[in-house]
Amino acid sequence: MAGKNPTVNHSSPRDGRGRRTAVVAATLTALLASGLGLLPGSGGDAPAAVAAGGGRVPTEVGTGDAQVAAARSGEAVEVLALRDERSTTVANPDGTFTTTEYVQPIRTRKNGTWQDIDTTLVKQANGTYAPKAAPTAMAFSGGGDRTFARLEKDGRSLSLDWQSALPEPSIAGSTATYADVFDGVDMEITASAEGFSHVLVVKDAKAAANPDLAELQLPVRTDSVTLEKTAESGLEAEDRASGGTVFEAPQPMMWDSSQGTAADGGASPGPSPTTPAPGGAGGRTAR
Repeated sequence: MAGKNPTVNHSSPRDGRGRRTAVVAATLTALLASGLGLLPGSGGDAPAAVAAGGGRVPTEVGTGDAQVAAARSGEAVEVLALRDERSTTVANPDGTFTTTEYVQPIRTRKNGTWQDIDTTLVKQANGTYAPKAAPTAMAFSGGGDRTFARLEKDGRSLSLDWQSALPEPSIAGSTATYADVFDGVDMEITASAEGFSHVLVVKDAKAAANPDLAELQLPVRTDSVTLEKTAESGLEAEDRASGGTVFEAPQPMMWDSSQGTAADGGASPGPSPTTPAPGGAGGRTAR
């Protein structure tokens, strides 16, 4: 087990408006065998073919049976043998086939069957929290320890630690919130199909003035991967044997939450993992 300690720096707002919030948001994503890296999404996209009327398309295991069923019914029939994490193939009544491919995984294998992606967090036997169904194995702290998140893919893993023992989180859907990791600062961790994002919510200017937010060091522990900084100030974890990228984290983003979120286009590049952030206003932060 090897470890590195990348540093994330945050600055706090001091413009006198108190509740204004800046956000630094970052993500960690597992890469699939194809090498395609994707940012986390909300999960829960419709994973099966849907008929024009909104109902599920009937299914058959093989292509021949699906063609016969489609011709008889006059409706598309999904070919289960061709179903995978990112695509759905249907046989059409005219004898042709249509494959719909998705940018993000829409289903995953669990207990030998395909299941819809469901990133709702549920408590595990060991006390951690994990998504109900996701192609990348991940676990979030249930409180009482310092490791707040762990990703694992094909026997290779990466975990991130906080600076002290974490409180028990409150869970809302795909998000675990750890209250008061600093005075007036909460940490939110949100699961997606292939990874997670984590955000520090700095609630007001007083909390943002905490000198502990000036520079945050988050210990990173890895197994079978080597962590490197990218030219874009992100991080990549490369397989030690093959050199292929297994996990990635893009450059953190910062925005003023009173003006909208990163998804609204209100984000700008935040501080890099090794470069101090400029002074200014503050509120929400993450890595």
